[in-house]
Amino acid sequence: MRIVVTGASGFIGSELCRQLQSLGHEVTPILRGHPSAQRGPSSHQASVKSNDIFSESKSWWISVLREKDAIIHSAWSGASRPTELHDKSIQQRCRQGTILIGEAAAEAGISRFVGLGTALEYAPSDSPIRVTDPVDPKLPYSQAKHGAHMGLRAALHGTETKLVWCRVFQVFGQGESSERLYPSIMRAISSQCEISLTSGLQVRDFIPVELACQQIIRDGLYGSKAVTNICTGVGTTVRDFCLALARESHSENLLRFDAVQRTDSFPEVMVGVR
Repeated sequence: MRIVVTGASGFIGSELCRQLQSLGHEVTPILRGHPSAQRGPSSHQASVKSNDIFSESKSWWISVLREKDAIIHSAWSGASRPTELHDKSIQQRCRQGTILIGEAAAEAGISRFVGLGTALEYAPSDSPIRVTDPVDPKLPYSQAKHGAHMGLRAALHGTETKLVWCRVFQVFGQGESSERLYPSIMRAISSQCEISLTSGLQVRDFIPVELACQQIIRDGLYGSKAVTNICTGVGTTVRDFCLALARESHSENLLRFDAVQRTDSFPEVMVGVR
């Protein structure tokens, strides 16, 4: 298949490109950066450069998407920068830009639009969350993601473009933003420095980025569902997750639990059902 990937230099997008290329797909990464960046994640794959994909015109997108089979839209502001999660103007610009990309995809004849949502779209629940469970996004980030999903559904209704919305749970792995939990723990272990943590009692569905991308590709390009959860279905406390990482190098003593208070407003439990 001929597949366009947005956010191709990002945490999830770069792994998507790597896996798609290894499966033999023809990948066109959309990259942000210097004009000299003429290649995508693989040196033999031509890329398209954009300084800001959310400000590109519909005609620009149609020209990029013409004669392609699918687009996996992983780009979004705030997914790796916590301060932008609450910025309504940034989040709404991403929502509006995403819907415009969907409109262009339909006009260009794309057969599949795969969008990445978030588990934070769902209403809080102490039970594992199914795709049929209620949505009730609280953050500007999750509200914009849900708004993009609804806008894409309307834009693609009655067209030949199938929409698949992948709600992603707690992805972690190499290449993750340095501010997030996994790289913070690994950095502390590597430098043998103590790290201050909360109680770590919140429960999350931690999924390695490699497995997450396998699910996105399988569900997005070949599945029949309109909405899917990208998850393991297994709940683990943040404390146990951190301890398991530290235990590999006998560094449990570096983890200072209950040293800081939680400042986020995320649900206590976020576990998905495949």
